[in-house]
Amino acid sequence: MTMKMGYKRAMARVSIQTVAQAAGVSPSTVSRVFNDPDKVQPSTRRAVFDAMNELGYAPPLKHRHDRPESGLVALAVPNLSLDSVIQFFRELQKALLPLDKHLIVLDLEGERNFYEYSRTHRLPLDQIDAVVAFSLLLDKQAAELLDRHTIPAIAVQTRNPFLHSINNNNYAGGFDACSYLLERGYTRPGFVGWDPEDDTLRDRRAGYRAALERAGAAPDDARETRGPLSFDGGKGAMAELLGRPEPPDAVFFACDVMALGGLEACRERGINVPAELGLMGFDDLPQSAWWRLTTMDQHLKDKAEAAVAHLKEIWNGKPPYERPREITISSRVVARGTTK
Repeated sequence: MTMKMGYKRAMARVSIQTVAQAAGVSPSTVSRVFNDPDKVQPSTRRAVFDAMNELGYAPPLKHRHDRPESGLVALAVPNLSLDSVIQFFRELQKALLPLDKHLIVLDLEGERNFYEYSRTHRLPLDQIDAVVAFSLLLDKQAAELLDRHTIPAIAVQTRNPFLHSINNNNYAGGFDACSYLLERGYTRPGFVGWDPEDDTLRDRRAGYRAALERAGAAPDDARETRGPLSFDGGKGAMAELLGRPEPPDAVFFACDVMALGGLEACRERGINVPAELGLMGFDDLPQSAWWRLTTMDQHLKDKAEAAVAHLKEIWNGKPPYERPREITISSRVVARGTTK
């Protein structure tokens, strides 16, 4: 779509007709995008949303006090199959129940950008009382979209300059995990992650490498690898590291589910964990305790309770903060049976 530029500067008030003209559609199509988006082609919806964003147009909506609360809170996630998502869902639901609120899940099917997903999918924004975004990118456009619908939102597991957020100190977590392995007598700890563009992964890896440097052990790319964020991804990554000329004597996996896959790879090969090889994860999921996995507790229960406490303030009418607040939580080592 070729945007007609300059409307935002030239007009003090933007009309639905102006949006239609910029998007190259009729005013009735713009109205349909607002009220019945499933009946509009995705490409047309994108054109209308792009025009709205360029023009600074906000559709007329009722104020939140003009409609009854639904009692529903949406947990928006990039992938519902992740174990950390499932655990956070449980903790968030428990924290909401005393407020007579219930969760619905918005599974973005692999998309991490909330606004981009909203451009092509119908989201029930007029039917929910809040959004908790778990490990998602909520940029300025997403924040403005939620504001137009008067929906309070909070970002969890990612930093956010536009919304209140609750996150790990992932750098410190990676540093502490690697430091723990070194303290336990391992001299060549390796690292396994997933998408190198993921902020969480980058920070945990940076902390791991900083701990090596502080101990006088130079980081070695030959002791690092990555794979899909899954049990099988961790299993394959472990097999790859074990096949290298000088494999690590311990491995820090940046998440528990991959660490459990790595543990299975060791068991299949008859490798004694932790005497021959130490393993460590990051999450402290319930199944990690069953497998006796040493890991980093990232306090999902505390994050869920902090998210609900923030939303409760809004629902109770507390004036908004001048700037978005950020809560950073430090992870802690949970020592179990996969390290010396």
